[in-house]
Amino acid sequence: MMLKTVAALFFLIISGGSGTGEAAGLNAEEVLPGENPSTPEEQQEDPATAVPGRLEPLHFSNLKWRSIGPAVRSGRISDIAVVESDPDIIYVGTAGGGAFKSVDGGITWDPVFEKEGSSAIGGIAVAQSNPNVVWIATGESSGRNLVSTSWGDGVYKSEDAGKSWTHMGLRACQQMGRVAVHADDPEIVFVTCLGSLWDEAEDNEDRGLYRTIDGGGTWQKVLSAGSRAGVVEVVINPDDPDLLYAGAWQRERRDWSWLPTGPESGVFRSIDGGDTWDRLSNGLPSGDTGRVGLSICRSQSDTIYAVTEGNGGGIYRTDDRGASWELHNTGVGTSHWYGQVRCDPNDPDRVYVLSTQFYVSEDGGETFRTDLLGNSVHVDHHALWI
Repeated sequence: MMLKTVAALFFLIISGGSGTGEAAGLNAEEVLPGENPSTPEEQQEDPATAVPGRLEPLHFSNLKWRSIGPAVRSGRISDIAVVESDPDIIYVGTAGGGAFKSVDGGITWDPVFEKEGSSAIGGIAVAQSNPNVVWIATGESSGRNLVSTSWGDGVYKSEDAGKSWTHMGLRACQQMGRVAVHADDPEIVFVTCLGSLWDEAEDNEDRGLYRTIDGGGTWQKVLSAGSRAGVVEVVINPDDPDLLYAGAWQRERRDWSWLPTGPESGVFRSIDGGDTWDRLSNGLPSGDTGRVGLSICRSQSDTIYAVTEGNGGGIYRTDDRGASWELHNTGVGTSHWYGQVRCDPNDPDRVYVLSTQFYVSEDGGETFRTDLLGNSVHVDHHALWI
């Protein structure tokens, strides 16, 4: 019975080296408790002394624990990262199935994140100034009211284009979203921390936006939207890396209810590389708003789109770096389950919104159509790279 319980929670993965048999704070002796009058070494010498029906820690010496739940829906793509100097190289993260890499423009894929502590991917990013450096934030942030996502165990970094990974901290974040890397300095990275989905709903001090300036050696929380709001979005201005925008989301999962909105949600801006932040409000909704998605137009970086849900939900646009915002559309089906908007890098008036349908606008978000992929497709769109 104990072994069945363990099998329901973890995969056993064969380790090529000398595994520790530990993950998520558990080890073999803790998982399989019981009286054991002899040591594993003695049992190896004399099998007759082994306790019948019991697996000893010796059998786990080359095994590693890997969390696989409790969530379902592992197949969806949660984020996409592309090497801009060679767009045939693509990385994708999944909600519960790890990360994959393609070197032929998406024709074939190989898993690259199989032995790490969590297979739930919240965000993935490539350092464009050094494409061998890839970052992954674990614990997907698109949790619904149902059990639909798994927790993570922090941030990972690869310096060999995904061949190997090093854990770089922030384990307490549990659920993470976007990762943004400085365009010219791969040592400067921002990662978003939504915080726990399932407990500590009210006062979770780990929520916020974190920055490293030494390649993940140390982290500093540079933005806190409140004890109940985590950060799920961060974007860097391509023409001015000191100008950043972040989206905060207040959501709470309680035993008796699901609260996807709150007053701590909102859009924030920094003009000094993340040292200080201001909440933006001129034209943006207030009150019990929900998840925020952001996209900067690369060909016209003063133009930014925001998609929000809840009170005042819709598509907002600014053409003055966030000083003022205008609501352009409320008919697009936005939701905390998606919360993504993308501006065409070559046309600031062409914008995409990811939802149950795949929306595209050619007039700056005033009107949208859904026939680009066909109106009959209902696959819940979560990620897009242009």
